[in-house]
Amino acid sequence: MTYKFKHPILQLNWLPQYMLKSVPFYPDIFLIDNLIPPGGTGCYMRPSDEETFEGHSCKNGIIVISKLTKDVRSTLAHEFRHHWQHFNTTKVDSNISAYILASLFDPVRAYIEYYKQPHEFDALLFECRVAPNEHNTKVLQIVLENWN
Repeated sequence: MTYKFKHPILQLNWLPQYMLKSVPFYPDIFLIDNLIPPGGTGCYMRPSDEETFEGHSCKNGIIVISKLTKDVRSTLAHEFRHHWQHFNTTKVDSNISAYILASLFDPVRAYIEYYKQPHEFDALLFECRVAPNEHNTKVLQIVLENWN
């Protein structure tokens, strides 16, 4: 089941003003019961006139957040950073299929390799700066300790 909320926790006004002012429009934000891959906390869908998400247009981009997420603010910060990247950096795609495969055999290595992608590392750093928590701080520490 998918819900589109205007709940205060899903608002963006707590993010740094420079980010909010440097995108032409805000993405739609949805809260869903679960995410694929299992264990995922959120995802970002780039603006598209052709794509839809469960019947909703992606023309503004979409942030999807799992109701199972322990820290909505950090996930929202991370996914909004991808929206900001869409308008302010070189476009890149995540290698999510490699992450899923690697996570079956070595979850720690999968985290490290996934977050070593420049756009994911940037989003992780941003998330840790504006919405730090025990989990994202630990992930950052693991990635930095194993960067080689």
